[in-house]
Amino acid sequence: MTVERRFSNVILESDSKNAINFVLRGLPKHHPCYNLVQNIKSLARSFHSVVWSHVFREANTATDAMAHMGQSLNCNYREFSSLPSQVDYLILADLASVSRRRGG
Repeated sequence: MTVERRFSNVILESDSKNAINFVLRGLPKHHPCYNLVQNIKSLARSFHSVVWSHVFREANTATDAMAHMGQSLNCNYREFSSLPSQVDYLILADLASVSRRRGG
């Protein structure tokens, strides 16, 4: 979607330091995630600038909720024209600077 909308500078956040390190440092060809990482690197080259950033899951609850929603869908791709109601309150809490405890 960011490529289609012609964004040139992007910040990609992940709650997985391992995933970020896989992309930044690469993987041996025999690793099960090798092809996925190569696809991510290829897509990243279509942007002028990419910043990879680790964020804690608690700071990214809306994205985490949407990822869990995506696992239950019976399709490979789904684009939303508006925010799903399941994450509405998470966005509002984020805008209101509601803090969340790690591990609690």
